[in-house]
Amino acid sequence: MIPLRHRLVLAVSALAVVVAGCSGDEADAPAGPDSSSSADSPDGSEDPGGSEGADAGEDDTPPLPKAPKIVKPQGATEDVTMRGSCGLEPGEQDVVGRVKNPTKKSLDYVITVSWVSDDGRVRGRAVAVLDDVRPGAEKPWNATAEVGDDASSCVTNALRGRARS
Repeated sequence: MIPLRHRLVLAVSALAVVVAGCSGDEADAPAGPDSSSSADSPDGSEDPGGSEGADAGEDDTPPLPKAPKIVKPQGATEDVTMRGSCGLEPGEQDVVGRVKNPTKKSLDYVITVSWVSDDGRVRGRAVAVLDDVRPGAEKPWNATAEVGDDASSCVTNALRGRARS
């Protein structure tokens, strides 16, 4: 029988081989969560090669708003509810919900809803900022996003703390 420590080393080594075997080709990698909507490639050239045979605006990501920074952030997704589901159709989408502060002090909340494609690209983002939510209080929130073509789901995230302007 192989000791547990050696099995863990073998498992980590196998994972390293699998990861190292990835092509490394930038065209294979999905864009990250803050992908820009421009057609420019990272090296500044015009078309990175992914739009051959496609309309120019077909894969554009709408502008993604930035969330304000939070001082001493704490995860607060469990404090947030969204009424209904988020629409996945291209174009303007509105989301609404409520936040309840379960702590013993007034805090600011930053709620982010991101629409993502099956391959992990962010296709839209809505940000709601709620200032000074009192202890035990419940407040409504709403946000609007411009959603791109192939959004397949939306993900909600929330932080509480003190928002910086």
